Amino acid sequence: LKVPGGILLTIIGISIVGLIFDPNVHFSGVFAMPSLSDENGNSLIGSLDIMGALNPVVLPSVLALVMTAVFDATGTIRAVAGQANLLDKDGQIIDGGKALTTDSMSSVFSGLVGAAPAAVYIESAAGTAAGGKTGLTAITVGVLFLLILFLSPLSYLVPGYATAPALMYVGLLMLSNVAKIDFADFVDAMAGLVTAVFIVLTCNIVTGIMIGFATLVIGRLVSGEWRKLNIGTVVIAVALVTFYAGGWAI
Repeated sequence: LKVPGGILLTIIGISIVGLIFDPNVHFSGVFAMPSLSDENGNSLIGSLDIMGALNPVVLPSVLALVMTAVFDATGTIRAVAGQANLLDKDGQIIDGGKALTTDSMSSVFSGLVGAAPAAVYIESAAGTAAGGKTGLTAITVGVLFLLILFLSPLSYLVPGYATAPALMYVGLLMLSNVAKIDFADFVDAMAGLVTAVFIVLTCNIVTGIMIGFATLVIGRLVSGEWRKLNIGTVVIAVALVTFYAGGWAI
């Protein structure tokens, strides 16, 4: 049964029940000024240590973060684009470069103001399923995030279990993509299965994608189908294995 805004209404409904019956959920105000300083009162804006990040000891961790961000963004955007029917006939993301550029610039800006990376999240699939498939949706979400900076006490009224149904719904949406796997190709199907299993086991989308890539390359080589591999896939798989073997993966 499709109800406009059903996911949001569910979260609000559960939050109200939690406010009534859960002692850990309580009203603590409406407005609060955002803080752009650390616990010592130092400003977080522009507090970057570029030279420290380029230190040879730290550089592997920086590269690991970059690879994690790239795979996380690519996998999430691909999944959400598929849900929104924004893939071309070859299965490529329409204007995928623009989406990745926006994601990367958001992460850079977040670092400049001392915040966590403002990256795309798989929960966006719930929005596309509800009909949000244009730039107006992104603008609306951005404005709401801007408002919540000053209404942060209200966010504490939403307990973790209130968003659980939404996450389950997102999982159901993503499960529908299994039907698109070419089960006639054993290696392809196995790589997809390994990816899905390890996403669940590790609770990490990036780790699942990484292991799935490695499985695909190894499967092609073992089965003698190495001609189906392209240089990009092999390079990515080798890089992933290297990062995991070196203990730099996140």
